[in-house]
Amino acid sequence: GHEDTVWNLCCSPQGEKIVSCDNSGMILLWRVIPEEDKNLKLDLLSRNKCPNDAPIYSIDWSSDGRLIAIGSSDNSLTLLSLDADDKLQQVVVRKQAHEGD
Repeated sequence: GHEDTVWNLCCSPQGEKIVSCDNSGMILLWRVIPEEDKNLKLDLLSRNKCPNDAPIYSIDWSSDGRLIAIGSSDNSLTLLSLDADDKLQQVVVRKQAHEGD
């Protein structure tokens, strides 16, 4: 799992995957696996470093599940897509996309 403070996590619209982000700039992608006893298990699919190497404070899926948006401490906004191997690929980075603390 994460080795630093986790700031946010979000379920995919279909409910089958979760992304989480932390203070070190890591994004983890998890598969949600239902078990027979109605509990859920998380299987780590991939570890991805934030493209700009900054702590990530927010993360969310697009409503169609094709993109993941992250907001990082350097005020940039990054859009990522998920490839067939469950790796995140950078689509867009907008530096200084938001202001404030």
